[in-house]
Amino acid sequence: MEGLAQLAKDAVGGTFTNQQAADYQLRFLPERPTGWARVLSHVAPPARTFGPPENDSCFVYLGSFHASRPADPLVAGFARYLERAPEARLHFVGTKPKQVEGLIERLGVRRSVSIEPFTQDVPGWQQRASVLVAVDWMLGTPVYLLTKVVEALVVDRPLLLITQPGSPGAELAQSCADTVACVFSTAPGAIAEGLAQAAGMVRSPGNYAARQSLMEPFRADQIARHCLAMMADALGSRDR
Repeated sequence: MEGLAQLAKDAVGGTFTNQQAADYQLRFLPERPTGWARVLSHVAPPARTFGPPENDSCFVYLGSFHASRPADPLVAGFARYLERAPEARLHFVGTKPKQVEGLIERLGVRRSVSIEPFTQDVPGWQQRASVLVAVDWMLGTPVYLLTKVVEALVVDRPLLLITQPGSPGAELAQSCADTVACVFSTAPGAIAEGLAQAAGMVRSPGNYAARQSLMEPFRADQIARHCLAMMADALGSRDR
């Protein structure tokens, strides 16, 4: 945070991807003028419509984990889900093996879980998935909107989001509840129910068209326009 404080000292404004992140980080900065902090959302990739997946029981998690966002709840929840859907498969793509291998072995789900190498072909795995999975910060209060949530919401696949009530991801997901299942627990049974809910969501093209309309403010051209307007406003305020 020392580097951020140094940059903020001479800046005419600062951008944050959501209001919770701004409120959190401003606590570590010297007092800033009213209006100094502005929200500029993540940029979403172009919307994609893949059509029905080849396999209705393919869950895909893209990315890694860390101490505040551990893999254990998802692996344990998937192991419980396999009791009702033994044909299901969970693919960790770009996940460090050491973050998941131990629990996979202990729970005996190796045949149903794969660990795939890092890839640039994120759309390819999104297309293969029948359900995309994201895990939010579970230790402490989540204040950031996960990039993978933004990326998931511009494709026609259900999303399972394991998060906490009031998180930025949960707030966005509530606007598209017919295509997003939120689980506000790390209990295996609750996550198994969430996996089942997401897998059972009706894949109506209309639902995803509405979701992609909701994500219009995250388009690159919209973000660029918003950014330019904010810069002009900030520079104008400085000169007044």
